[in-house]
Amino acid sequence: MKWRIDLVLLGVTIAMAATSSVGFRIAFLKSGKVRSEARKQVRMFAPYEPREAVVYSGSEDTWADPVPSSSADGWTYDLFTPPEIFYDADSRRFTVSPPQTALADKNRAAGDARAQLSVRLLAVKPTPFRLQLIGYVGTKAGYLGLFENTSTTETFLAAAGREVAGLDVLIESFMVMPATVRLPEGMSTRQLTATASARDRTTGKVVTLTTTERSYAANPRAVLGIDRGVPQEVCVGDIIDVNGESYEIGEVQLSPPRVEMRRLKTGEAAAAVFTLEIPPGDSERSPLPST
Repeated sequence: MKWRIDLVLLGVTIAMAATSSVGFRIAFLKSGKVRSEARKQVRMFAPYEPREAVVYSGSEDTWADPVPSSSADGWTYDLFTPPEIFYDADSRRFTVSPPQTALADKNRAAGDARAQLSVRLLAVKPTPFRLQLIGYVGTKAGYLGLFENTSTTETFLAAAGREVAGLDVLIESFMVMPATVRLPEGMSTRQLTATASARDRTTGKVVTLTTTERSYAANPRAVLGIDRGVPQEVCVGDIIDVNGESYEIGEVQLSPPRVEMRRLKTGEAAAAVFTLEIPPGDSERSPLPST
């Protein structure tokens, strides 16, 4: 009995599917016929007519030139370029032009002199002292120091109390004693080291000389590149000639490297003073003369 019911349900399902298929087919044919009729009507009642494109002939709109502000003269700016604003410490006001102060006039004069002066600061390095201690001879009963005259490369033996002729240097003390000496890779050792105290007669200062390293004077040297010539070493007080004018070397600073120069010109109430510095990165590329 059950299988008869299943056969009846199967037959009903097949009949419904067939009816749906016939319905969809009829609807599809009708829609195709409608579209075909529509196309026939378009071709019949609305033929294609070419039309000429219309070109826009209006004038171009441009940004108007900025106009000064009504609140202050000189305040001219537009939407995309804001003005450069300065602060005048004397009047305590913001302005769009650099304040006319004594410092501004000094910087402007220095800038003009720097623009006319073809000088570059290549390096600043310490100045080796004119007397160096390079060794010693003797025993515990008595030692003598081995000194070098850096100007002539002459070497000689001397003890405490020796006045070095031609160098204006007095060797005030000399001793040899154990000292800690640092080695590469952070290591150290103890060994005999000679040390001397030398008084510079020209400055009155005492310079410590040792066999472990070179000794330097208090005044560093500046290496200048003048035009395209050979680099020239100068110290404080030296005078150089550039483009027919004389310039005196003022302060020479080792770190950061900096040199002050003063133009010597007859008839000027105040000679132009300006500063030379090394641009970032140039100190690594500039060759240094040997000491």
